[in-house]
Amino acid sequence: MKIKYLCHSKIDFERWDRCVADASNSLIYAESWYLDIVCRRWGGLVSGDYEAVMPLPIARRYGIPYFVQPPLCQQLGVFAADTESDNIVDSFVKKIPLLPYRLKLNYANKVCKQTSLPNYTLDLRQNYSDICKRFSSNTIRNIAKARSVGIEIEQYGKNINSQIDQSIAVETFLKFYYESVLSYCPPDRDIVKLLITKGFMRGAVDLYFARSSARVIAALAVLKSRQRLIYLLPVSDAEGRRLSAMFVLVDEIIKRNQNRPVVLDFEGSSIDGVARFYAGFGAKMEYYPLISRFL
Repeated sequence: MKIKYLCHSKIDFERWDRCVADASNSLIYAESWYLDIVCRRWGGLVSGDYEAVMPLPIARRYGIPYFVQPPLCQQLGVFAADTESDNIVDSFVKKIPLLPYRLKLNYANKVCKQTSLPNYTLDLRQNYSDICKRFSSNTIRNIAKARSVGIEIEQYGKNINSQIDQSIAVETFLKFYYESVLSYCPPDRDIVKLLITKGFMRGAVDLYFARSSARVIAALAVLKSRQRLIYLLPVSDAEGRRLSAMFVLVDEIIKRNQNRPVVLDFEGSSIDGVARFYAGFGAKMEYYPLISRFL
């Protein structure tokens, strides 16, 4: 198996994206349009005629280049039709150019030396009535609390609620997000804006809003791919937290996507309280690897 490193300008993006889309472990994070938004620079390892690929985002520290996970990109690694054959992942890792790296691979990648990181996923290939049987008592109580005060849920996407000006949904989300999340520095704000705007236009991002008395109190950007719905950017204001609005937002996503061959991917977490929130919907632990060299 011949594996070679290609810089960004040498990559055939059509074949790259086809490989990612057809991979058994396909993740939207590895598609070229997504990487172009979240990375200032990236290249990748390619096997043969794009039978397998591995994105390698590039950053600099004190002028020294290294490979590192970009923001809003939980898992990368090797993507192929079969990631378990012929030790393919270890073969790719050995071919990473001789620079320092700290990279998060994906749930289907198994390597010899790794640190495991936690993720929570919920299989939606069932009726809602079966899924909600695994909700915790705390989750059930918070959903009931939010619904009892009349919280309304709205969903917007490329082909959803298309009778309204779609740009309004994007602007509403970004304004609410920036006002509620104070820790974002300007570069991250720019990435969020570009990702939501372009993702929404491509049909890869849906926006959900929870309203109380017509005012937005919580919002969620969901990243969509063939296999996964990714809980990408959740945000609540003080009123949304008080009324448990995010519980009913997630509950509504589960209802609207029941019996579909997709997984709801919560993107983490190692934080106890956040992990309990995800597990409260019956989500199962799914580990993915972290590998590093000289970092």
